[in-house]
Amino acid sequence: MRAAKLLLLKAASCGVMAHYSAARGLAREALRKKARSLAHGRLKQKKAGASTSRKEYQRQGALSLLQLDEKAGVLQRIQQRREAYEKATDMPHLHFLILADENFQKRMSKQIKSIECYAKYWGYTAKVLNPRPQDNPYGKKCMNEHDVFFVRHCLVAEYLDHSDPNTVIMLLDADVAARGFMPNMDSYLRDFKDKKTDLIFYERGWGLHERNEVMAGAYMARNSEKAKKFLRYWGTMEHGRPKGYSSSDNGALHLALAQVLGKHPLDKAQECQERYDGLKASVWNLDPYADFLLCMRQLLEMGNTPTSRTGRSFEKAGGLMLTGVSQEVFEREKSLNIKPEAVIPEIKIQVLAQHEGLAPDFVYIDKAKRSPLGHGLKDWDYSAAVRWLQWKDLEKCELQDGAIATSEHAIADDEEKSLQGADKSKEGKPFASVPAKDAKGARLNRNRGLV
Repeated sequence: MRAAKLLLLKAASCGVMAHYSAARGLAREALRKKARSLAHGRLKQKKAGASTSRKEYQRQGALSLLQLDEKAGVLQRIQQRREAYEKATDMPHLHFLILADENFQKRMSKQIKSIECYAKYWGYTAKVLNPRPQDNPYGKKCMNEHDVFFVRHCLVAEYLDHSDPNTVIMLLDADVAARGFMPNMDSYLRDFKDKKTDLIFYERGWGLHERNEVMAGAYMARNSEKAKKFLRYWGTMEHGRPKGYSSSDNGALHLALAQVLGKHPLDKAQECQERYDGLKASVWNLDPYADFLLCMRQLLEMGNTPTSRTGRSFEKAGGLMLTGVSQEVFEREKSLNIKPEAVIPEIKIQVLAQHEGLAPDFVYIDKAKRSPLGHGLKDWDYSAAVRWLQWKDLEKCELQDGAIATSEHAIADDEEKSLQGADKSKEGKPFASVPAKDAKGARLNRNRGLV
């Protein structure tokens, strides 16, 4: 019977009903052997001081087979609903991409490992690559950019070019870590599927004079031509940087967001461009850069600050969707645009409010609602000391509550609960869903409503 149960667990894990048939056959054979043993006097079970009769044992065996039949019915329903779900949703597959050289990979090894554990738990993909084009398998077309903060966006576009069409990539700075396993990233992935979003950025939790930046060190991009065109254009903005402090690709991002839309008031767009071009102060004087951010926040309709009237509306709404002009409008008004070569008609870019962020600065994590990722973990030990992290053994991908990212362990645990649920189904209790595996054996999402 033990072998039959193991096969039944296997059926639950992969959704193949053929394993159930094998399990039932093994169960029948086991019952026959025990019945024969009882008949020959080799099996003596005592219950309340008396031996179990052959008739009683056969009755118990019939009940065991009946329970197997009931569980098989539940497994069949799971399989049918899983297939219907996957066909209906076609959820994008998420790839975490961390670009860090050998030095940063060593310094941020724990942060990177936490992302890998998180990805393993949910069946996402995690990759670590060198940001230098000559040392990156996707760097052949990115040799014109030299600043690592700009070249990485070209590398992301090239990575998407070599990925499945249903891929969503999430670029992460090396100092981004996963606090634990919960929640997953599906709420963001649904935005790509349902709203046909091309890119998702978010507002940081702090800024000089409360003029919070849009974050460049963690964003998501769908494998669409519009998203890749945006990333390549953003990467080329290295060549137009001002002499003073401009926060590297972070400052350029704000201009790129406005320029690709092709529909902002020309006078305001021109003012922001002039403020950017006129940045000459060093990092010791951030006021000019803060003034540039003020202009850009107004242009993008994010409000002067998160606490201003427009800013409060932006925060309350959870962010906004930036949509490029139609192809028809672009062709008609092309001559009026400051940067017509940058316009990407009908592109859709979400800018999320700080509490909806993809990887909020971990010291402001109390504001976060949707993501378990935190940015700015330069010192792992400090982050652990303030109890932001939930890891018990990072090498084993194990949390303090015992949850672990070993897919076989997690699946077995869920299957056991699922089978227990099947036994209780007569009592009207719900049956727990069983995680599936994809073609590569990766664990599918727990929260995808399979049952």
